[in-house]
Amino acid sequence: MVERSDRTVDNAGVKLPPPLIWLILQLAGLSIDSAWFKLQLASTAEMITGGLIVCLGFSFAVAAIPRHKKGGSNIEPWKPTTTVFTDGIYSRSRNPIYLAMLIGFAGIAIAAGSTVSLLFLVAFWAALRFYVIALEERYLEAKFGAQYRDYRDTVRRWV
Repeated sequence: MVERSDRTVDNAGVKLPPPLIWLILQLAGLSIDSAWFKLQLASTAEMITGGLIVCLGFSFAVAAIPRHKKGGSNIEPWKPTTTVFTDGIYSRSRNPIYLAMLIGFAGIAIAAGSTVSLLFLVAFWAALRFYVIALEERYLEAKFGAQYRDYRDTVRRWV
C-alpha cells in the first residue's frame, strides 16, 4: 500500500487518465497542423505508412489488454494493481499499453500529415514517462517490493 496524506490508497495516484492526455495532445497537434483540417488528404505514402504504424501500436494493446482481463487485474492506473505480469508481452516491455499509445499517436500524426502532432508526441512521451510511469513505478515497488524490482531490473521500460 502507498501512503498518501492521512489515508492509505491502493493505486498509483494517477489523476489524469493517460487516454485523456493522449486525446488532448493528439487533437491539439492535429488542430494546429493537419492536412485533414486544411480539407486535404495527406499523401498516399503518409496515409499508408501511418496506417501501418497504427496497426503496429494496436497489436501491442491487443497483446497486453487481454492479459489484464485474464489475470483479473485493473488496466486503469487509478485503480489497484493486483499482480505484476511478467509473461507474454510483459516479458518484453513493462509498459506495452503505453507503448501502443505512443506508436498509435505517431501513426495518426503521420497519416494526417501533421508535423506539429509529431512534435506533440514528445510531450505525450514526457507526460507518460515523468508523470504516469513514475507514479506507477513507485507504487508497484512499494506494493510488490523485490518481486517488482527484479522484474524492473530484467525487463526494459519500453522495448
